[in-house]
Amino acid sequence: MILNFLRVLKKPWQAINSDKHFLRHAKSLFNNDPIDGVIITDHKRHIIFTNKAFTIHTGYSEREALGKTPKFLQGELTDKDSVKALQLAIEKQEPISIDLCNYRKDGSTFWNSFTITPYFNSLGHLIYWVGIQRNITDLKNVQQNLLAEKNKAEQLALTKSQFLANMSHEIRTPMNGVINLSSLAQECNNLEEMKQYLRQINTASSHLITILNDILELSKIEANGFSLQNRPFVFKDLLDSILLLFPNDIQNFTLNCNCPCIKNKSYSLIGDDLRLKQILLNLLSNAFKFTPIGRVTLEIAYSDCSSTDKNINRLKFSIHDTGIGISEAKISQLFHRFSQADNTITRRFGGTGLGLVISQKLVQSMGGEIKVESKLGQGSTFSFELDFESTQDYDKTIVDSQLINIDENLLSTKRVLLVEDDSMNQIVAKLFLNKLNIKDIEIAENGAIAIELMTSKNFDVVLMDIQMPIMDGLQATQLLRKTHNINELPIIGMSAGVLMHEKEACLEVGMNSFIAKPIIFECLKNELVNVLVQIK
Repeated sequence: MILNFLRVLKKPWQAINSDKHFLRHAKSLFNNDPIDGVIITDHKRHIIFTNKAFTIHTGYSEREALGKTPKFLQGELTDKDSVKALQLAIEKQEPISIDLCNYRKDGSTFWNSFTITPYFNSLGHLIYWVGIQRNITDLKNVQQNLLAEKNKAEQLALTKSQFLANMSHEIRTPMNGVINLSSLAQECNNLEEMKQYLRQINTASSHLITILNDILELSKIEANGFSLQNRPFVFKDLLDSILLLFPNDIQNFTLNCNCPCIKNKSYSLIGDDLRLKQILLNLLSNAFKFTPIGRVTLEIAYSDCSSTDKNINRLKFSIHDTGIGISEAKISQLFHRFSQADNTITRRFGGTGLGLVISQKLVQSMGGEIKVESKLGQGSTFSFELDFESTQDYDKTIVDSQLINIDENLLSTKRVLLVEDDSMNQIVAKLFLNKLNIKDIEIAENGAIAIELMTSKNFDVVLMDIQMPIMDGLQATQLLRKTHNINELPIIGMSAGVLMHEKEACLEVGMNSFIAKPIIFECLKNELVNVLVQIK
C-alpha cells in the first residue's frame, strides 16, 4: 500500500485535489505500519506527522519530533556526501532514495534506507514531503563486516607478499654468497685467501639455516607440532652458552641478577631449557642488532608468584637496549606473522621478522606473555615472566657432554655404521667423525643394507638417516629391534625434517636419539657422547 501511494506522489502532475484529504488519508495509511517509519513535513521541511514505527526506530515520540526538521536525527557519523545529495534533491524538489546513518534519542546509531518524495497541489505548488524510513542496520552491519574482512584479507595478502619478497631476499643473499665464494675458492691458489672464503661461506650458510629454521619453527608451533620438555638444567650453564654466541657484542652487554640460580652452579631449575634458550637468544639477538651504538642489559629477578609451592619460582626476564626504539603505533605489529614494525628496518638491518613471533608463541605456551615498552630513538625493553620448579638436589651425573670430561679415547675406539644415501652427506659425516678421532666407519646406502651389516657385524653406534630408498631408517630400526631383537645397539636418527612428530616417530621405533640436518659438529659430538656414556 505504501509503495502504491508513493508511485502517485512521484508524479507531481497527478496531484490530489484536496490537501486535507491527502494528509488524512496518509495518516490513516501509515500510522499503524509496523516496519517503515514515516515522516511527513510541510514545504519548509518542518515535521507535521510521524507514525508509530518512527518512534520505535528513533525513540522519539511524535510530540518530540513535531516542528523539527528531519536533520535533527543526523550526527557526526552521518555521511556528509549523502547529506549533500539529499539536500540537492530537496532544492530541486525531486524524490530521492538514499542510505543514511541516523541517531536515536539515546545517542545510538542506526542505518535506514530513506526515501523522500515531494507532494504538489493542483496548482503545482510544493505542499508536503513524505519520508519513508526502513531500518537496514543489520544489513549494513553485514556489509561493513564483509568490507572489513575484505580489507583485512587484502592487507594480509599485501603483507604476505612483502614478507615473501623479504624472505626471498633473505634466502638469496646468503645463497649468492655461498655460490660465488665457493667459485672463487675453487680458483684460489692462496691458502689464507681460501680460508677467508671458506669462513665467509660458513657464515653465509649459518645465516641461511637460521632463516630456514625460523620458518620451520613457526610452522611447527602453529601446527602444534611441538611439546614442552620438563627436565632439570643449570641456568648458569644455559646463560653462558647463550653469551658465547655473541663474542663481538659482549663488551656492550650487562647482566643484572639477584637470583641464586645464576651464581650457584649447584642450583638448578626444572623446565624446557631449550625453549627458554631459544627465547632469550631471539630477544638478545634483536637487542644487539638494533643497538648499533649503546648497551644491552639482561635483567633477571624474582617476581611474585601465586603458587603456594615453595619450590616454584617465578622469574622475570627483561632485555633492555638503548637502540633505535619503536614508535607506539608500531608496537602492536611486532608479533604479527607477516609484519615487521617497519619495512625500512628489514632493508636496513635484515632478518625475517619471525624471531619475535616465535618467541611470543613459545612464551605463551609456557604460560607467560612478552610485554614491550619502547620509545623511538631511545631504546626498548622486552620482558616476560615464567614459572620454574627449583631443586638443590640436581644430579650432576646427568649425561651432558658439556658437564662431563670426555675421555679422549671414548670415541676414537668406537666402530660406527653410517646409514646415509646421499654421497655429499656421507662425506660430511665421515669428516666430522674423523675429526672426533673415529676412523672405523662403515657406510650403508639404505636400511636394507644396514640390516644385513648390523646382523652380521658388531658396531658401537649407528647414525641412521630417516628418508632413504628401498628401506627408510624408521623401517630398518623397527625391524632391527622387533624382528632381530638387537636392542642394545644405540641408534641416532638423522633427518632434515624437524617437526616434533618426526622426532617422536624416531623414538617410538626404538632410536635412542635424534639430530637435525644440516648436522652441526657440536651436536653430533654431544649426541655420540650421550648415547655412548649411557651404555659405558
